[in-house]
Amino acid sequence: MFVIWISSLICACAAKKVKPGEFHPIPVAEQYRIFESLPEVTMIGFADSFSLTKEISAIEKEWISILYLERGFDLLAMSGSVFDVWLSMDLILNQGDQEGAIQQARLRGMPIGYQTAEMEKLLSWIRETRNRSEPFYLVGFGQEVASSYGWRNQFLFRTFAEVLRSYGAKKSVAQIESDLSPLLKLKKCKESGFPKSNTDSEGVKNAISSLGVLVAEVAGSVQERFPGHRHAMVLKALPAYFLSALELCQAGGESGKRIELEAKSIEFARSECSKSGRILLLGDFELLRNSKSTLGGALKAKFGDGLYTIATIPLSGEVIARTAPPGSVRIQGNETPVQSLFQGIESPSFIPFASLSPRAKRWVPLFQKSTAWIEGNSKPVEWSKEVNAFLLVPGISPSQKWYLDHLQFKKEW
Repeated sequence: MFVIWISSLICACAAKKVKPGEFHPIPVAEQYRIFESLPEVTMIGFADSFSLTKEISAIEKEWISILYLERGFDLLAMSGSVFDVWLSMDLILNQGDQEGAIQQARLRGMPIGYQTAEMEKLLSWIRETRNRSEPFYLVGFGQEVASSYGWRNQFLFRTFAEVLRSYGAKKSVAQIESDLSPLLKLKKCKESGFPKSNTDSEGVKNAISSLGVLVAEVAGSVQERFPGHRHAMVLKALPAYFLSALELCQAGGESGKRIELEAKSIEFARSECSKSGRILLLGDFELLRNSKSTLGGALKAKFGDGLYTIATIPLSGEVIARTAPPGSVRIQGNETPVQSLFQGIESPSFIPFASLSPRAKRWVPLFQKSTAWIEGNSKPVEWSKEVNAFLLVPGISPSQKWYLDHLQFKKEW
């Protein structure tokens, strides 16, 4: 529970909706009022109801940078795979300011909802911190191999082999790629049906053993090159990650197993890779909401009040919704009860539930099961139980550049 001091109330509340004094939005423009009032927590999650928006991504980038500078949140965990994001960070750390490096880093590490120009700006900012005494670092927590959109191809492990060679691996690129090629069976294994038998997994286990030898050979070189970063530590954890990916495949991609492994991955990152023990999360609302059958719910069960979840909600404007196929969606402001409730807000605002007045506890859309609009689809949600705060943004527009916009015109999904 935390107290928010408001020097001036700025809200224009729609008739028959909410009244001044019942809720206290903090304008996003007054950032430090927000961050000075946040509780002391170890984990903050940004749960995006729509990911392909220009404004929300820009606000999240700004908040991430301030939480890093003011609160010591030195680690961001994304929903991309551990392996893919490590390859992305390797490019960010090694490539300096070469043209195209950030675009390639986006392709290597980002899942489909974050293949945007806004994500490139975040990656550029991460690169700017790399020479600080306490640099910022990016990890993935996804347990699937090759979940990033741009690298779903046969060259994934060739790229990794080239990276290992650059750190002093003695085997040739071709030999490393050959040794690790069985790991490709872990890619989209739910669709392929791998493994079909117990013996089917032996080749993958042997490849993981080979990876362990390679990692041990080059980890010292990685640590020497980037002593202030967690890059070598995450590299040394990759064999365990591939074992988890195999475990998920053996479970048929079952959601409960996935959540268990993702939660373990986040806890490892927080405890071992963050010098402050504090971590930020960024992902889809359906993933990070605090309900019984989600990753957010598993984290809430473990961390309790140490986890603070912010739902990002557009109130009006236009977005690209990741429906099938993706398409442009116009938001009028009355699609769900929550949007109708707060449609009087005229500028991006932060509303912590702890700041709501006692009278506000009667608001049905917040304190009983209501409807959320997630990527253009209606979903049931109990806001007061599943998130700690709203980031409400009117005047939304689509991402400045979505690199998969060709999917909007694809005849077959």
